[in-house]
Amino acid sequence: MRGRAQGNGLRRPAACGLSAAVLMLAVAPQSRAELAYDVLAGLGETDNVRLTPTDKRSDTIAIAGFDLTWRERRRTLDADVTADVEYLDFLRHSYSGEVIGNVLANLHLILLPQVLRWSFNENFGQTNIDPAAATTPNNRENINNFSTGPDLTLPLGATNALLVDARYSNVSYQVSQLSSNRYSAGVGARHELSAASGISLNAQDELIRFDNTQANPDYDQQEAYFRYDATGSRTRMSLDAGYTRLKLQTTQVGGFLARLELTRQLTPSQTLTFTAGHDYSDAANEFLLLQALGGANLATQAIGASSSPFKQNYVTFGWGFQARRTAFGIDAGHFKLSYEESNLLDEQRTTAGAHVTRRLTPRVEAALYVSYLKEEFRNLGGGNYNQLDTAVQVTYRINTKLTVDVELARTRRDSDLSTTTYTDDRAWLKIKYGRALPPPQAPVVPPLPAFPNQQR
Repeated sequence: MRGRAQGNGLRRPAACGLSAAVLMLAVAPQSRAELAYDVLAGLGETDNVRLTPTDKRSDTIAIAGFDLTWRERRRTLDADVTADVEYLDFLRHSYSGEVIGNVLANLHLILLPQVLRWSFNENFGQTNIDPAAATTPNNRENINNFSTGPDLTLPLGATNALLVDARYSNVSYQVSQLSSNRYSAGVGARHELSAASGISLNAQDELIRFDNTQANPDYDQQEAYFRYDATGSRTRMSLDAGYTRLKLQTTQVGGFLARLELTRQLTPSQTLTFTAGHDYSDAANEFLLLQALGGANLATQAIGASSSPFKQNYVTFGWGFQARRTAFGIDAGHFKLSYEESNLLDEQRTTAGAHVTRRLTPRVEAALYVSYLKEEFRNLGGGNYNQLDTAVQVTYRINTKLTVDVELARTRRDSDLSTTTYTDDRAWLKIKYGRALPPPQAPVVPPLPAFPNQQR
């Protein structure tokens, strides 16, 4: 289990407010690189592999996988890639083997410094097929979201710029008939208020075209909004406010749009993050949002398999402390989703988590993780549940590259459907070989996305 990492963007692949990142490249160091990785193998044991309330069955799980963190900034390349992926082989054949984990990859080729770049974004992970059922291999599917396109910044004097971008995205589902192609374009005008802040007026248009149009009607989405963004020595902030509209097959709906992202370094050892939003989204874009908030880990994203867009309200909070031998943090979030074409999957989701790690000796580190999830489906006729996950992990470092992890984890789920109430205890032994990043001299304020709508 890995602690939550700060994501690099919170919104869908589309448009505007574009110039901030390109302009930041002009003042960034010419070359900076970070690379960390490990490959792993191990065994796990579970006392309830099918996650059932009765007739529990145990299984032994063989695992192989890798973690990767790669961040590099050069004059011609801006890269940010994180991954946590494992292959599970159920040795008593409870399920077929499967791949779990998340990959967030963002590559930007700088074709003309401060003017033109070409972006490639790859997001891979898993979602639930039935959001009210337990997350077993039979209720989990892969989802892959790939997007690419140009970002153009045309200077109009010393403090103004014209912003243009375009994106093609392909969203692929392993099981559900929700795969789609998406086309978006945006235009904006930006004015620099100072060297560290600016305002912009932006408009974007996105076309969602499903492979199976009989089951999933196509629709379009437009947004027009003002953005204010600022970057200081301890604070980064982005605020959007405007109007958004959905063009469905038989009707149009619209309303107010608002998004806020804030990161603040409170002290040399403490960092605060806060996000909030009110806009339209769908399952594919919600997947990107939850990945960005949670970072690369082994979690299955709690998203219903539906092609219908929805109105969403969300707020998240995180606070972290980092010292030489001790780190701990808390996070919380609340999401409300109201579907436009069918209210069957309307839901409210509440999350909370905490973690603490302590280096006991130069070779031994201990960690405790706790997370809570509450799902409420108002119109589904059942399936509401509360889930508590706890884990204790001890890491022994044999040398600078080889480590051994021992983890004990417990999941307890209480549901108003008796068939999805269960407890599950698991033990894991993992051997890892790789290269870790050096410990930071001080907490680094996680960067807010300079291109929030493009998951920068």
